[in-house]
Amino acid sequence: YRKFTYRLRVFIAYAKKYAFQNKQAILHLHGVYFRRKAIHALKNSKLINTNFLLRKSFSAQKGVDGKQHIDSETAEKEYIDNMLNSDFVLAPKGHANESVRFYEALSLGRFPVLINTDKILPLEDYIDYKKFVVTVNYTDIKNTERAVLNFYNSLDDEEFKKRQKMAREAFELLCPGSFWKIVLQGLKKAN
Repeated sequence: YRKFTYRLRVFIAYAKKYAFQNKQAILHLHGVYFRRKAIHALKNSKLINTNFLLRKSFSAQKGVDGKQHIDSETAEKEYIDNMLNSDFVLAPKGHANESVRFYEALSLGRFPVLINTDKILPLEDYIDYKKFVVTVNYTDIKNTERAVLNFYNSLDDEEFKKRQKMAREAFELLCPGSFWKIVLQGLKKAN
């Protein structure tokens, strides 16, 4: 049933895109569509060592991975360990045009690979995201490998570590106390 509804949503989005010339129709697909496209673009890379944690279900929080039972503590530990053992974390949108994984990657000092679906990042005028986020436009997912390699090859070891710290610092700025302080200061300056 889930495969059928997924394929139906993709078919409808492409029908809107081509039959009605609605170029934005693809943006309304759930994040799993963009995640699958990006994984496909990276899985056969000879230059990038991937360690995707793939499950049959959307969330192991419900205690199942397809037909296999998995307790939520084990699933969460595997998820976090997987991110800690990665320099880059694929962060497409979820059901909305937002990605919790994006913020989780920042919290661990990892580089999110953001599949950009016209997303507006918080505090864009304050945080220089291009220093630690690899952004790939949703229309260019097939070139995700190139985007990651360009980012990686532009940094020496010292700069790489510095940028990881910048990612963590950005996360700290996005936490509620810091975030609202910055927003209120901005409003105060505007008046």
